Amino acid sequence: MSPTDLTTSPETDAETSSLERTILRYSVPDHALDAEDIPWVEYVEGVHYKPFRFDVVNSSFILLLKIDTAGVVNRHQHTGQVKGYTIRGEWHYPERTWRATPGTFVFEAPGDVHTLVCDSGDGMLTLFDIQGTLRFLDDDDQVVAEHDVFFFLDQYLAHCERAGITPVDLVY
Repeated sequence: MSPTDLTTSPETDAETSSLERTILRYSVPDHALDAEDIPWVEYVEGVHYKPFRFDVVNSSFILLLKIDTAGVVNRHQHTGQVKGYTIRGEWHYPERTWRATPGTFVFEAPGDVHTLVCDSGDGMLTLFDIQGTLRFLDDDDQVVAEHDVFFFLDQYLAHCERAGITPVDLVY
């Protein structure tokens, strides 16, 4: 049986299992995106992101983070886990001893507090899978701003509107 047969009328096909019907009915369809169709959005001065997914149900998002020459994402705490993979350049957290270079995979546990710094002058490009909220902290550990999936989605949509670009639907 071909996948096309499963999507046309699984309820009437005796060969289709209950599990297959359930998956077809309730799962999110596959997505394949061309990154060239998605614009870079300025996050803060010198720091841009290209979003690939906004999962508003689970409060998570996937994006490429790019710093052109040098830049900082101020001290913040994550409420969920973060996974990152460095594609080019170098960056680090002053609160840690390691430096991320091309090929470095980073895992951050919920509650982690750090400041992302790219000071090499060559910039960086890293793919991040972020769950939860970024809570930006002042020197007394007081929350001064919170950026969650809706913040990034709103920023992306506003950027597209200002630029006269039809946004790619990245909510899935």
